[in-house]
Amino acid sequence: MERFPFGGKCLREDRRAAIEGLPLQLMILVIIAGLATTVIVGWMGSIDVPNGISTVTVEPGHVLLGEGENGVRYAEGVSLEVAVYDRMGDPVSGAAVVLSGCSVSDGNSSAVYALTGSDGIARFSSLSMQTTGSMGEIDVTVSKSGYGSNSEARGLLI
Repeated sequence: MERFPFGGKCLREDRRAAIEGLPLQLMILVIIAGLATTVIVGWMGSIDVPNGISTVTVEPGHVLLGEGENGVRYAEGVSLEVAVYDRMGDPVSGAAVVLSGCSVSDGNSSAVYALTGSDGIARFSSLSMQTTGSMGEIDVTVSKSGYGSNSEARGLLI
């Protein structure tokens, strides 16, 4: 049996499988990695998913336009409802909804906008719109502080 200085045994002959057989650096590395993993997993578990506007729908989905002079097609007295929902499917209240395109107007101001109510719906009434083409689109942009913005919804004018 081979002996080391100071009377220690060779690791091959130490059958007790004691922790003294592991190098000290490996033990320190395993302990630090375990603590770091615990801290990172705990930190990631406390992160909340940010709020965001997920779904925007426009009802009715299209508006029929009448024929006017010089190829201009128009509609007056149109009512629209824009529903806004977050990533969890809950209605978003207090979101700003802006309509643009096809000369949309509510007769009061140059910008057509409304805020969503507690049900997540913004209601527009007495709108007028026009286009010179056979079809047109009204762009719907929704934004709210802390939720970002969403401009994917469009209303189709036929």
